Amino acid sequence: MWMMLLCLWMQNARGKGLFIKERVDILYESGRQDSFHNQFWMSKNRIRTDPDGEDLTLIYDNDLHLFYMIDHKRQNYTITKISLDRRDARLNLLGLASFQDGVLQKRPNLVQATGKRKKIEKWVCEEYILNYPEQSGMETHIWATYHPAMTKNFHKKLWYAALGTSPPGDVRHILNEILRNIHGIPIQITTSVSMEDHQITTISTLTDIVEFDEFEDFMAVPTGYSLYRGNP
Repeated sequence: MWMMLLCLWMQNARGKGLFIKERVDILYESGRQDSFHNQFWMSKNRIRTDPDGEDLTLIYDNDLHLFYMIDHKRQNYTITKISLDRRDARLNLLGLASFQDGVLQKRPNLVQATGKRKKIEKWVCEEYILNYPEQSGMETHIWATYHPAMTKNFHKKLWYAALGTSPPGDVRHILNEILRNIHGIPIQITTSVSMEDHQITTISTLTDIVEFDEFEDFMAVPTGYSLYRGNP
């Protein structure tokens, strides 16, 4: 799911924000299926989500690398500094590249266009696959399309943000290689992971991308809420 979330942040030249809906399906080899929905509001430097069924708002500030958890029931909030350990940033990409002397090794042909096209939701998409080493037990298919409101510079900014305030050079290299070879934005990402005798498949699909008139108060802690200084 991390790859889908890394492809979501920008504000266009007209000063509009973006409202994005996502559906996530998790398929198990037994036939069981779990599904849930996410929705995000994205401005120039912040992303907001309100978890279903909870009186909470989560806001991430990409410039300050701060994470706000707002409790509307108690009318308070907490602030957390986001700083992912460099080793953890590399773990997200271990399947794509070998790990040697503490860094991920460069390798060619990380992404392959299959030439296949299909319609997903309202978009006609082209398929790409990530070329994992055969022994990795992983398989990822990316269906991407052009969208006028979203840019590759925006993608890169969010990919970096999700992997820490300053991802190491080897991580940046792999992410840049992926971005250079995918034309458009990912609308659907399907990842299958084989572990011992079973397989889990996660399908993340964007179902809507809509511009909205951003206003500052909506992307901030409400006036009158207090900072909670105890244990979360």
